[in-house]
Amino acid sequence: MNVVVYVSDALRVDHLGCYGARFLSTRTIDELAAGGIRFEQAISAAPWTAPSMTSMVTGLYPHHHGYLHWDATLDPMTETLFRAFSAHGYEVGTFVFDRDYLFKDLPEANVLGTSETLDGAIAWLRANREKPFLLFVHSWATHMPYFVSHAERKDWRAAKEEVLAGIQADSAAALEATREAYRQAVERQSEELVASLLSELDTLGLRESTAL
Repeated sequence: MNVVVYVSDALRVDHLGCYGARFLSTRTIDELAAGGIRFEQAISAAPWTAPSMTSMVTGLYPHHHGYLHWDATLDPMTETLFRAFSAHGYEVGTFVFDRDYLFKDLPEANVLGTSETLDGAIAWLRANREKPFLLFVHSWATHMPYFVSHAERKDWRAAKEEVLAGIQADSAAALEATREAYRQAVERQSEELVASLLSELDTLGLRESTAL
């Protein structure tokens, strides 16, 4: 059995059709939910990325693993999802929003590239299709700033500040623009990124042997 973990950072539950949203199209995610397990309640261990993602891959609450900011270090003795899969003979590949942030101190995560497009992840799937694998993708497509390349670190930081400034200015137009950009980002996540990954799994004949 292969495993694909796909995390859509900052994706609101009320923007998914499988949870009742009707003002946008998330058909691919909705179909995935209909064919699997959809949780009525899922609570993050922390309100932001660094501690919550570390909890996801360690199974520990933030006050136990201590990874509370991007400059923190994780105790090397702490077991992780990646290390456990590697120990059982799985190939591990991880793609994140920015290689200088998420899992940067976890060599067992085998961070191979960014998740702005899934070209790298799909190429990795093709190269490892004959082996049991764990593919971990952390996508920021639904995290502001939207439609800005995170590979250009100065650009995405500046764009994020512009979005926040617009919201804090109490401008109705800025809020509406942000709302619409987010709606489009959610649709792209579902109908472009997730859809392309599922399509590749089907093409490679891996869909039935992969837990998603």
